[in-house]
Amino acid sequence: MTGSSKRNTEMFKELCGEGAYSNIAVLTTMWATDIESLEYTKELQREKQLKGDYLLDILAEGGLMFRVESESGSLIDETSA
Repeated sequence: MTGSSKRNTEMFKELCGEGAYSNIAVLTTMWATDIESLEYTKELQREKQLKGDYLLDILAEGGLMFRVESESGSLIDETSA
């Protein structure tokens, strides 16, 4: 996660407060469509890092994390959202 993304995440946490973590849903986008690809494998590792490092406290307090699938490239699958 870049420096600005880390700052934004920390600011978001401060604005919400720990008491609101159970009401937070984090959505991740831009997933590869081919689950056999190296890109998809890297994305899984990235998701694990997000869950274990940056969003651990939110998820531990009942927050949720979901994937928003892509139909192709950057086109979001609205049914997934």
